[in-house]
Amino acid sequence: MTFNANDAHVADEGTILQKTVVDGVTPFDLSTTTALNLVVTDAGGNTSSIAGAFETDGTDGIVNFETIATTWQVPGVASEQVQLINPDGAWSSEITKRRIHPKL
Repeated sequence: MTFNANDAHVADEGTILQKTVVDGVTPFDLSTTTALNLVVTDAGGNTSSIAGAFETDGTDGIVNFETIATTWQVPGVASEQVQLINPDGAWSSEITKRRIHPKL
């Protein structure tokens, strides 16, 4: 069986999506971040927001987001964007895409 780490299925629950926030090519220090979310829009236009948790202390830019059953409701291509707030302002990452497969 072949598995692509970027693929997921409708209603997948408990999937950890790990993102590294970078400024150019350098990991962005998230340690002073006061709000950190992954905004997900599925192929049907359903949008959800998942709160993030640091993998370590945030200085390495790595953050984990755990999906819930309603994160992806429709198969197709979903869009994802990290949004954060820190003392310097509010920032959004580039939008990334993920293929969402139907569930049997």
